[in-house]
Amino acid sequence: MITSEVDAAYRDGSAAVLAFLERRLAERVEILHEPPMPADGTYDRDVVLAAHAQQEATKQRVLADLYEHADVSGDDTEVVVALRVTGRLPDGNELTIVGTDTLTVVDGRVVRLHSAFDPSQMQPLSGSASG
Repeated sequence: MITSEVDAAYRDGSAAVLAFLERRLAERVEILHEPPMPADGTYDRDVVLAAHAQQEATKQRVLADLYEHADVSGDDTEVVVALRVTGRLPDGNELTIVGTDTLTVVDGRVVRLHSAFDPSQMQPLSGSASG
C-alpha cells in the first residue's frame, strides 16, 4: 500500500509528494545522505516537511523545463525511489541529477529517509539557488 501511494504521488507531482509526506512521516524522522552530510540526523517531522518544501521550491524556481521521473519499487517496509531530475539552469546549461531515495517504513509511518545522490550533480542547483 505505501509503495503504491509513493508511486502515485510521484506521478502526480511535487505537491502530491509533499501531501504524501504530510500523511505518512513519523513524528521524528532520521535523515541520511550518501555520501554523508553534516545535516544527517534525526529531526521533527515539521522540520523535514519544511526542508522538503524548500527544496522543491528551489527546483521550481531555478530550473526551466523541469522534468522529474521516478521509478518506485519495494515493499511496505522499504520503498526505493530511483529519481532522474532534468532541467535548464539560468545560465542555459542543462542539468541532470540522478539518485535514489529510500524510505524506511514502520507501522505505516516513514521513519527514515536515505538519499543517495552525487554531490557534484547537486552543486550547480545549489549554486544557482544562492546566486
